[in-house]
Amino acid sequence: MTNKQTGVLRKPDEAELQTLIDLATADYIDNVDGFDEFLRTDEKTGRAIGGFRKGSYIRLQVPSGDSILTMALENLAKGYEVHPEGTLQSVGVMWTVALYKPQAERDEDLRVIREQVTAAYEATIKAENDAVIAKVVAQRIAEEERKDAAAVAKHRGTRHAAIENEVLSALSGGKQ
Repeated sequence: MTNKQTGVLRKPDEAELQTLIDLATADYIDNVDGFDEFLRTDEKTGRAIGGFRKGSYIRLQVPSGDSILTMALENLAKGYEVHPEGTLQSVGVMWTVALYKPQAERDEDLRVIREQVTAAYEATIKAENDAVIAKVVAQRIAEEERKDAAAVAKHRGTRHAAIENEVLSALSGGKQ
């Protein structure tokens, strides 16, 4: 919920933060680690903008079906796990093998994602609260300036009348 119109400072909401963390975690689990040519979309042109993304699994290219077993055994020994996508034949004799990253690496990635989401959430709340504070300060300053202007105008009117009386009195020879 935005608070820019209400004038009330926003407080962190654990449920909202947890929802954001859950969304980021699901995005991580469902994606391949590496370059994604459709990572973002340019707001003005609508074109896809590529970039690197963190994902829970990798895809390895294997030059032939014969080397799949060797590659799989080497990576399984390093802690990688078989991904449900399995093995797909790519172009010609190339094969693509999907493997989950080792659990320790996935846990570290998720820890970093949680920290990034939390920091972004806190920064958003701080920016919104700063905007509310700036708006209220500007409104109060404007109100004070209006009061000051009204007081100055009243003082000028009173002073003007007093000076006018002094001048009239001086010019008329002291008689009014």
